[in-house]
Amino acid sequence: MSIIRVAKRAGVSVATVSRVINRFPGVRPQTVKQVREAMKELLYVPSAIRPGPKPGSRRPARLRSRLGTIMVLTVGQTWREWLTLPVFAQVFAGIAAAAKGRHLKLLVDEMPDPHQVSGLIAGGQVDGAIVFWSSRLGRGDFESLRQHPVPLVRVMGPAEGPAAIDQVTTDNGAVGHLAHRYLAECGCREVAFVAEYPAWPLMRMRGHGCANAARDDGHGVTSYVVSDNPAVIENYGPRVQAASSLGELVSRMASGAARPRGIFSATDLLTLKLYPLLQARGLVPGRDVTVVSCDNQTSLLSMLAPRPASIDLRPEEIGPLAVARLVHRLEHPDEPALEIQVPPKVGPCDDAARAACGGEAAHDGHGH
Repeated sequence: MSIIRVAKRAGVSVATVSRVINRFPGVRPQTVKQVREAMKELLYVPSAIRPGPKPGSRRPARLRSRLGTIMVLTVGQTWREWLTLPVFAQVFAGIAAAAKGRHLKLLVDEMPDPHQVSGLIAGGQVDGAIVFWSSRLGRGDFESLRQHPVPLVRVMGPAEGPAAIDQVTTDNGAVGHLAHRYLAECGCREVAFVAEYPAWPLMRMRGHGCANAARDDGHGVTSYVVSDNPAVIENYGPRVQAASSLGELVSRMASGAARPRGIFSATDLLTLKLYPLLQARGLVPGRDVTVVSCDNQTSLLSMLAPRPASIDLRPEEIGPLAVARLVHRLEHPDEPALEIQVPPKVGPCDDAARAACGGEAAHDGHGH
């Protein structure tokens, strides 16, 4: 018999059942009654559950939580596809370190099909899950997972999540603002935002953040997107150029009447592709144009000369915050869902990457 069945019968969360069983304070009498009636109806005897601390116990606070086993769950992709990417690998490393520091057992599973729920969750083998949710999935795809009363915290992705659950992510709107501010300080008044996968919500948020900051400063931003979908293209406003290939976009950028002085590339992987295309068309980074990238992945940026500045999403902070939020959710199951957005920062770059700026702005030490 699983405590998940008790939670379903009582109409409460697994965390609430755990608190009732362990006689934790703060549970409403009516809720206690519902849980105990469900246990009686199901003939559930919690003999295998370790009792909580008695009043006055001196057990360390980290041991007082009922959270003992948590999991990292990838939904919409396999964990190998997701957690081997540098940024997500850093988030996972932060989760693992935080779980170890709290003496929590950490498991990993995947749900490539969002309607085939993880056996670890369905079998009641975990107390909570930190979820990497693919932005390619819709809100309805989340319902199968939500039917199981296991506390969830979503990490990364756009803030417009699939459901009202806790989320810890980067502030993608601020990413765009920060990228434009960097380029503006370099003296770039005409800027290009480039996105290879513009349908992804977080790309749109980065582009909009950059465009909004540019409008506030009276600067111009043109979005260059690889797409042939009119609905996707329209999302980027009136100043947008679209093509079926990155090479064609760069050709348009180089031959246009208003060649950009600055480029905000949506990801470091895209920047790696952009550099040779720009150089081949007479827009040499560090000489003719200033580039700011995003993700701050050293393994990719070190391959570029000059190395551009890149927005650091601070993934090493997102992982521990997700674990802390999951522990808090178990202890406070009735609180409203909370969205935590970690502010990004500008990572380091080569001095030569700012050479196109001219003036004092090129030597102000920004990002160092």
